[in-house]
Amino acid sequence: MVTFRWIEGKELDRLKTVMENHGWTPLDPIFSKALIAEDESGEIVGFNVLQVVLRPEPLWVEPMHRGRGDDLAMQLSTRMISHLRDSGVNYWEIRAKSPYVERLCEANGMIKIEVPMFAGGVE
Repeated sequence: MVTFRWIEGKELDRLKTVMENHGWTPLDPIFSKALIAEDESGEIVGFNVLQVVLRPEPLWVEPMHRGRGDDLAMQLSTRMISHLRDSGVNYWEIRAKSPYVERLCEANGMIKIEVPMFAGGVE
């Protein structure tokens, strides 16, 4: 028989080995929790993680300030990424809806992911 329950905080360490073995991003104990399935002996036999993923977007620049030599969008994005790194954030995502935003992401050391992404709860 399998039972289900939620874990959070320090108890998320129970998932650490599986997370590391799969190369998954470490869980933030403040912004994550997990629904686990345990067998009769209390061993975890499955889990589904709920976590906050930071999305530093949208990025907007007044049209009259676009395309100038100071590249305000690049400055904003670089400062944002520096802030995320300085704050110890271990993962964030940006939806690049234009080739220009793709270039900003690449210039800031982000990598393009090649996995399908899905959205729920949207119309």
